[in-house]
Amino acid sequence: MAERQGGSRLATLDHYVAAVVVAAIASVGATALIERDYWTRPQNWTALWLFTAMLLLGEMQSVGWLRLKDAGEVTPGWAFSFSILLLGSPLLSMLAMSVACMLPDLRRRKGLQRTVFNVAQTVLALFAATVVLTVCGATGLISSHTSFSPGRMVATIAAASAIFLTNSVLTCVAIALSLGIAVKSVLRRAFTLTLSADGALLVLSPLFVIAANFSLATVPLLGLIAYLVYNSSREALEREHRAGHDHLTSLLNTPTFHDHVNGHLATSRASAARGCVLLLDLDGFKSLNDRLGHQIGDEVLRRVGAVLIFDQSHGAVAARLGGDEFAVFFPDIDVPAQAVAEARQLAERLRAPLDINGFPISTSASIGVALLDRTSSTSEEVLRHADLAMYRAKRNRTGVELHVAQQAGEAGGGRISLLADVADALDRHELWLAYQPLVNVRSGKVEGFEGLLRWTHPKLGLVMPSEFIGLAEHTDLIDSITERVLLLACQDAKLLMAKAPDLRIAVNVSTQNLCRRQFPLTVRRILGEQGMDPASIEIELTESAFALQQEIATDAIKELRDLGVGLAMDDFGSGYSSFSRLLTTPVTSLKIDQSLIRNMTNDDRNFLVIRTVIDLCAALGLRSTAEGVESIETINQLRALGCDLVQGYGIARPMAACDAARWLEEHPVGVPITMDSTG
Repeated sequence: MAERQGGSRLATLDHYVAAVVVAAIASVGATALIERDYWTRPQNWTALWLFTAMLLLGEMQSVGWLRLKDAGEVTPGWAFSFSILLLGSPLLSMLAMSVACMLPDLRRRKGLQRTVFNVAQTVLALFAATVVLTVCGATGLISSHTSFSPGRMVATIAAASAIFLTNSVLTCVAIALSLGIAVKSVLRRAFTLTLSADGALLVLSPLFVIAANFSLATVPLLGLIAYLVYNSSREALEREHRAGHDHLTSLLNTPTFHDHVNGHLATSRASAARGCVLLLDLDGFKSLNDRLGHQIGDEVLRRVGAVLIFDQSHGAVAARLGGDEFAVFFPDIDVPAQAVAEARQLAERLRAPLDINGFPISTSASIGVALLDRTSSTSEEVLRHADLAMYRAKRNRTGVELHVAQQAGEAGGGRISLLADVADALDRHELWLAYQPLVNVRSGKVEGFEGLLRWTHPKLGLVMPSEFIGLAEHTDLIDSITERVLLLACQDAKLLMAKAPDLRIAVNVSTQNLCRRQFPLTVRRILGEQGMDPASIEIELTESAFALQQEIATDAIKELRDLGVGLAMDDFGSGYSSFSRLLTTPVTSLKIDQSLIRNMTNDDRNFLVIRTVIDLCAALGLRSTAEGVESIETINQLRALGCDLVQGYGIARPMAACDAARWLEEHPVGVPITMDSTG
């Protein structure tokens, strides 16, 4: 069905182009007859050839005015082609404009069909102007001595309008057929821009003709005027492009994407299943951005944007909706199996490693697929359906999911509704902390726990923080979540410290929290209300806290340190500038990223990096903690290197506070860590 619709759309475009070409050929013959019978022969041939040369030069400087699949152009050439027409030679204006259109198109390899269409639509536009001037009796020469009567002025303006309207309508219809969207949608976007560019140039043409008849010495000045008008139009087009596109990837932005899909819906309101939308969300992008920095994250987004640039004949358009979220619209795919296959192919392309600054970075995406059908009323609704499917793909780790009505667990409405549920979760006390022990690698003594946020959703079950913290960080909810985490940590600490008084509880806070000046005051207030010693709480932060508002984050960290709260640099070893950051950040401990720890037993380079980090901690007076420890062999190696604490499944999995208290009772003197690698 999709192939038939796509083929039908492209066949309609082929027929339209053929009709325009046939009409253009016929108009050339009609123009020859009109010029022979009604027009006065040109007198100023020097001016004609000069305008022809300037026309050819001007057309070589075209810019895309619609910026949609590189279709539609504004050039300074219309000022000179209309001038040639007003000098008394419609046929010469058609010939000159045809050659001027053809040469740059061939040079840029735009394809035979497009080149022929561009020539044909300019010929028809000039033919329309010729007919208007002939009907109005304005076929005489314009010169410095001609009385420019109101009638002649009206005829000239009408002819310029005929060129403008004919050119705009013919081009916009071709674009609409090519992309499968409403003609009026394209016209609405194009009209204002072309009126300010082509319209201004066309109005200048009579003045150019009069000035050239007065003195050819004015011709260079005329070219300068045309260039200035053209350059102003070009700047306006660039502003319009920035307004409708994402500045980082140059893909469409959200409003423009919605306009495009809504335009497509408007053209096929009576038909069924008219296309599909893919919604993509990069997996683990927040972690990548936090660990490697925003510059690397931005480059990853640019590379993903490059992957989403599709061939124009396919009719697809892509957009960056914000953050690491992208959307792609296919107007010709309406079969579920084909839509899912397209999504899987795209997912496979996104999995290819990216070489960024010499570092291989792997990416993947969760993709939701939603088909347009008779019930689809707006682009926003289709995207909501795709969001439901994408969220299911992310939760189930399936990569690609197709939206089907009334899926179990979707009553909440995907991520948007999930974000709304977070506020209710705070009121219903659905958030809780799971605790994982921090164990001294030499004595086996339990020195603390890390509190890891969990959410027991009434319908979705256990929801991990990676599924909702990124969403909450775009709202003020992140402050409420962090306050709840601190409160829970203080309350649970009393239960755990009843079993082991010297425990320290570590919690993660969002980068956004550290960028808020009031955050240290919030920590002070909660600790005071709960009667907690600040030294018993440790806040884990990532290096990305300094990327957005470095001054505020630095001040917040200093205030927390002065308060007596412990500070740990989390995920160390996965960023590029972490070593230099240690010199200026007043942390008390450092957590070595689990991606290094898990490979240390079988990767000599990882082992050397870990040894260097541990030695650096010792030299700087910092406690070192290894995350992701899963085997006795790894613990033995870390002990030999001088690491202080270990954490991971090799010790214990995260557990609820009551379970952690029982676990402490079962290990009153600590964890028996043996030197025997056989366990």
